[in-house]
Amino acid sequence: MENKKAAVYLRVAHADDMAMEIQTETVMRFAKTEGYTVSGCYSDNGANGITLDRPEMNRLLSDIRGGEIKTIIAKDISRLARDFILTTKFLDEMRKYGVTVITVHDGEVRPVIENFINNLLLNQKRVMA
Repeated sequence: MENKKAAVYLRVAHADDMAMEIQTETVMRFAKTEGYTVSGCYSDNGANGITLDRPEMNRLLSDIRGGEIKTIIAKDISRLARDFILTTKFLDEMRKYGVTVITVHDGEVRPVIENFINNLLLNQKRVMA
Protein backbone atom coordinates (compact mmCIF):
# COMPACT_ATOMS: atom_id res chain seq x y z
CA MET A 1 0.00 0.00 0.00
CA GLU A 2 1.37 3.40 -1.00
CA ASN A 3 1.85 5.86 1.83
CA LYS A 4 -0.44 8.89 1.53
CA LYS A 5 1.09 12.31 2.24
CA ALA A 6 -0.76 15.41 3.34
CA ALA A 7 -0.05 18.88 4.62
CA VAL A 8 -1.96 20.10 7.67
CA TYR A 9 -3.31 23.66 7.92
CA LEU A 10 -4.34 25.12 11.29
CA ARG A 11 -5.69 28.57 12.14
CA VAL A 12 -7.34 30.46 14.97
CA ALA A 13 -8.38 34.10 14.71
CA HIS A 14 -7.11 35.16 18.14
CA ALA A 15 -3.81 33.77 19.40
CA ASP A 16 -4.74 30.82 21.58
CA ASP A 17 -2.21 28.07 22.18
CA MET A 18 -4.78 25.75 23.78
CA ALA A 19 -7.18 26.05 20.81
CA MET A 20 -4.28 25.39 18.42
CA GLU A 21 -3.26 22.33 20.43
CA ILE A 22 -6.80 20.92 20.33
CA GLN A 23 -7.06 21.60 16.59
CA THR A 24 -3.66 19.98 16.01
CA GLU A 25 -4.62 16.85 17.99
CA THR A 26 -7.90 16.51 16.07
CA VAL A 27 -6.30 16.83 12.64
CA MET A 28 -3.27 14.67 13.45
CA ARG A 29 -5.46 11.93 14.92
CA PHE A 30 -7.51 11.92 11.71
CA ALA A 31 -4.37 11.82 9.54
CA LYS A 32 -2.98 8.86 11.48
CA THR A 33 -6.31 6.97 11.45
CA GLU A 34 -6.67 7.47 7.69
CA GLY A 35 -3.09 6.43 6.96
CA TYR A 36 -1.66 9.83 6.03
CA THR A 37 1.91 10.87 6.67
CA VAL A 38 1.98 14.56 7.52
CA SER A 39 4.56 16.15 5.23
CA GLY A 40 4.17 19.67 6.63
CA CYS A 41 2.28 21.65 9.22
CA TYR A 42 1.20 25.23 8.51
CA SER A 43 -0.09 27.03 11.57
CA ASP A 44 -1.48 30.59 11.72
CA ASN A 45 -2.08 31.27 15.43
CA GLY A 46 -3.92 34.58 15.69
CA ALA A 47 -4.69 35.18 12.01
CA ASN A 48 -7.99 36.44 10.65
CA GLY A 49 -9.76 34.20 8.14
CA ILE A 50 -11.21 36.99 5.99
CA THR A 51 -8.00 37.14 3.97
CA LEU A 52 -5.56 34.57 2.63
CA ASP A 53 -2.68 36.95 3.32
CA ARG A 54 -1.39 35.12 6.39
CA PRO A 55 2.22 34.02 6.94
CA GLU A 56 1.63 30.26 6.99
CA MET A 57 -1.15 30.36 4.38
CA ASN A 58 1.28 32.19 2.08
CA ARG A 59 3.88 29.48 2.69
CA LEU A 60 1.27 26.76 2.07
CA LEU A 61 0.16 28.38 -1.20
CA SER A 62 3.77 28.73 -2.31
CA ASP A 63 4.40 25.03 -1.65
CA ILE A 64 1.19 24.09 -3.50
CA ARG A 65 2.13 26.23 -6.49
CA GLY A 66 5.57 24.60 -6.40
CA GLY A 67 3.97 21.16 -6.70
CA GLU A 68 5.03 19.99 -3.24
CA ILE A 69 1.52 19.41 -1.85
CA LYS A 70 -1.37 17.39 -3.27
CA THR A 71 -3.52 16.96 -0.14
CA ILE A 72 -4.45 19.41 2.62
CA ILE A 73 -6.14 18.43 5.87
CA ALA A 74 -7.84 21.08 8.04
CA LYS A 75 -10.28 20.88 10.92
CA ASP A 76 -13.05 22.58 8.95
CA ILE A 77 -13.54 24.89 6.00
CA SER A 78 -13.61 27.99 8.20
CA ARG A 79 -9.97 27.36 9.15
CA LEU A 80 -9.01 27.95 5.51
CA ALA A 81 -11.18 31.01 4.86
CA ARG A 82 -14.18 32.72 6.46
CA ASP A 83 -15.50 34.60 3.44
CA PHE A 84 -17.70 32.80 0.88
CA ILE A 85 -16.08 34.36 -2.18
CA LEU A 86 -12.58 33.83 -0.81
CA THR A 87 -13.39 30.21 0.01
CA THR A 88 -14.71 29.66 -3.50
CA LYS A 89 -11.57 31.19 -5.05
CA PHE A 90 -9.33 29.12 -2.76
CA LEU A 91 -11.10 25.86 -3.61
CA ASP A 92 -11.04 26.72 -7.31
CA GLU A 93 -7.28 27.28 -7.16
CA MET A 94 -6.83 23.98 -5.31
CA ARG A 95 -8.79 22.20 -8.02
CA LYS A 96 -6.55 23.77 -10.71
CA TYR A 97 -3.45 22.47 -8.92
CA GLY A 98 -4.99 19.03 -8.39
CA VAL A 99 -4.99 19.43 -4.62
CA THR A 100 -7.47 17.48 -2.53
CA VAL A 101 -8.79 19.41 0.47
CA ILE A 102 -10.09 17.31 3.37
CA THR A 103 -11.74 18.66 6.48
CA VAL A 104 -12.41 16.88 9.73
CA HIS A 105 -15.43 18.11 11.64
CA ASP A 106 -16.78 16.44 14.75
CA GLY A 107 -15.05 13.20 13.81
CA GLU A 108 -16.53 13.06 10.30
CA VAL A 109 -14.53 13.22 7.12
CA ARG A 110 -16.03 15.75 4.76
CA PRO A 111 -14.74 16.06 1.21
CA VAL A 112 -14.59 19.84 1.07
CA ILE A 113 -15.44 20.63 -2.51
CA GLU A 114 -18.34 18.17 -2.58
CA ASN A 115 -19.63 19.36 0.79
CA PHE A 116 -19.21 23.02 -0.15
CA ILE A 117 -21.16 22.55 -3.38
CA ASN A 118 -23.90 20.55 -1.61
CA ASN A 119 -24.33 23.31 0.98
CA LEU A 120 -24.38 25.96 -1.74
CA LEU A 121 -27.13 24.10 -3.63
CA LEU A 122 -29.12 23.54 -0.43
CA ASN A 123 -28.95 27.26 0.38
CA GLN A 124 -30.04 28.17 -3.15
CA LYS A 125 -33.05 25.85 -2.82
CA ARG A 126 -33.98 27.50 0.49
CA VAL A 127 -33.80 30.96 -1.07
CA MET A 128 -35.94 29.87 -4.01
CA ALA A 129 -38.55 28.30 -1.70
